Amino acid sequence: MFDYELHRIQQAELLREAAERRLVRQVLSARRSARRAARRSGRPGGDRDAPSPGGGRPAASGTRRPGGSALAHRA
Repeated sequence: MFDYELHRIQQAELLREAAERRLVRQVLSARRSARRAARRSGRPGGDRDAPSPGGGRPAASGTRRPGGSALAHRA
């Protein structure tokens, strides 16, 4: 009886791990699809998950971002 219970516990853990991996894959796939759709439609901000040239910090008003003007990424 004890071996059977251990087997059931291990089986439940494996099922949980598989479900977690599936969920992670679905989330990553949905994120990729949303970015692709945003790029195709030409909406600004389609690459929000991509790192910004300023290191992720917003530029202070009146200053220029490294690599160009603050509005260059919207063109």
